[in-house]
Amino acid sequence: MKKNFSCLGVYLFIFVLLLTVSCKSADEKAEVRKPDITTSSDGKITLAIARESGAKYINIYRREDTDGAEPVNIGEIIPTENDEKIAYNFEDNFFISGTDYKYCVRYRFSDGYSYTDWSDPVRTGGGFTAKDELKYTVGSAYLEYNKDTCVFTVKDGAITAPADPKFADDSSYVFFSPVFIIQSSETARTFSLKLPAAVKDVAEGTEIDMRSILSSDFFDKDLKLVGIIYEKIDSVTDTSYTKIYWGLPAAVTIKDNSASHEELTTFQVTFEAANGNDHDYTPFELRAAVPAVNSAAGPVSDYTL
Repeated sequence: MKKNFSCLGVYLFIFVLLLTVSCKSADEKAEVRKPDITTSSDGKITLAIARESGAKYINIYRREDTDGAEPVNIGEIIPTENDEKIAYNFEDNFFISGTDYKYCVRYRFSDGYSYTDWSDPVRTGGGFTAKDELKYTVGSAYLEYNKDTCVFTVKDGAITAPADPKFADDSSYVFFSPVFIIQSSETARTFSLKLPAAVKDVAEGTEIDMRSILSSDFFDKDLKLVGIIYEKIDSVTDTSYTKIYWGLPAAVTIKDNSASHEELTTFQVTFEAANGNDHDYTPFELRAAVPAVNSAAGPVSDYTL
């Protein structure tokens, strides 16, 4: 009997040891995959993001290091099929000086998402002074929607770009352009307004034909306009991957084109069209039950948080 208890004790010790090693290995793996953050003397924040084999694209999230702070999707990296990078560099352009931030990376695989841990907090200067400087000013402007033509018209004022000189002079910002964040029941993506390249403001009276900017999987569904946001797309010089940068979203009210101008919480675009898109803004909280990526359609422009 004593011998049996001794053997049981040995087995129990081995089990606990293996469990401890397994947990430690898992923690170490998560630690390695966290983005490595560096700051420069001129206040730039740069993330080094590990490449994961099989990842179709990567989202970068940031949140303030305070209780209850919500994560913000600040960009995306899209590798090419022949990409053999060990890691990617990503520069955070839209941050507030003197604020503590943490960063997290989300990888999109064919069967769902994988998240890293949050980084250690980082703080630097060289950024903006207020959140309003990081997004469009909407003011009294709203979008009037004609459900028959599926066209938005900007009414009662313009939707204007930030007045900070960086947006006119700094090469990090001058190539940003306005895009809509559109959310369906499955995902959220960014879609270019297709304005002329030099146009930053969305003037009163501007018409936006949603049939010409949405991808076909957004047709005949209830859609929500999350907001308007800055987007910049950079193809790295060796063309091995593409980087997409996002500012902060600004909410825009939608009203119908009736005499009473009823406010709309959702809208539908009922015309058939095709326009591929790969800018992922899927919400951060969407961790489970993620639909598989349709390989025929290519990666999605996922802004889901």
